[in-house]
Amino acid sequence: MRHIKEYYSNKVNQLGILRLDKEFILETSAVGESKIYLTEIKELHETGQHFFVKISTGESLVLPKTQVDTQLLKEQLFKLLPEHKVIVKEDLQWKWF
Repeated sequence: MRHIKEYYSNKVNQLGILRLDKEFILETSAVGESKIYLTEIKELHETGQHFFVKISTGESLVLPKTQVDTQLLKEQLFKLLPEHKVIVKEDLQWKWF
């Protein structure tokens, strides 16, 4: 927990804009801009409260369902990801402890 607070506190709860493209996801916030190519996405995990987009570097983009249009995101992501052989997992009962 100390590591997370020390290194990630400035990244948590940042309002951002998410843009989906045929080739990448673009995330823009006050901290900066990140472009994640769909070819680098390895897994998409859906829980009851979040989407976790795991990329090849081991990092994940965490998207709280309360902050995104869940249905639109699912439609667009699930349409784009199969051609990139992304593993999709769903565990709607999973919770943070």
